[in-house]
Amino acid sequence: MADQSFWINLGKSLFQLFLNKEKEDNEKGKKKTLAPTEIAVSIPIDGTPTEAVPQETPAIGVRPFIDWTSATSNVTDHFLVGDCIALHAWNRLATAEDGLTEDGKQKLIALCVKMEQVRAFLGCSINVHCMFRSQDYNAKVVKAIPNDVHAQNLAVDFDCNGHYTIDELHAKLEPELERFGMRMERNTPTWVHLDLHAVVNARYFNA
Repeated sequence: MADQSFWINLGKSLFQLFLNKEKEDNEKGKKKTLAPTEIAVSIPIDGTPTEAVPQETPAIGVRPFIDWTSATSNVTDHFLVGDCIALHAWNRLATAEDGLTEDGKQKLIALCVKMEQVRAFLGCSINVHCMFRSQDYNAKVVKAIPNDVHAQNLAVDFDCNGHYTIDELHAKLEPELERFGMRMERNTPTWVHLDLHAVVNARYFNA
């Protein structure tokens, strides 16, 4: 009888431990979600960590589906397809016939992610003038070098009118160019030009 009582009490104790653990897991959301910078590490019984496995996470703010035929489709939280590939003088979006490639789209996504950081730093909305411009558009409309950084999907022209003047934006952004990994063009009268091209002479450069 004593042995039976022992096992009954042990069973009750174990069951109560199980209920307490389940309640604790439920209160904590059962599983902790890893932050983008965290990694999962397996710890075996002997206490020696095995190889760390980075957790794959999408770039912050990038939409899982982007409709590159719709100007209002979001690329990131605050930047649209229209911001990326509108050819305004021709009243349409750029297409593969304009030289817009899948690789180019990925570069534009990376540019939008970077501009989300710039937007957060400035603390205001950004009015995009252009990002991608085709070589033909550069030559016929802008009268610029055909294969410039816009044609390479690396540049954005914008303003923050109502929040900052162009001179104020230049002054505010210049000290942050290194941190953002971007270049900025000097002496742009009605827009700010930022790009992700490799630094040639200086981050704050003359065109």
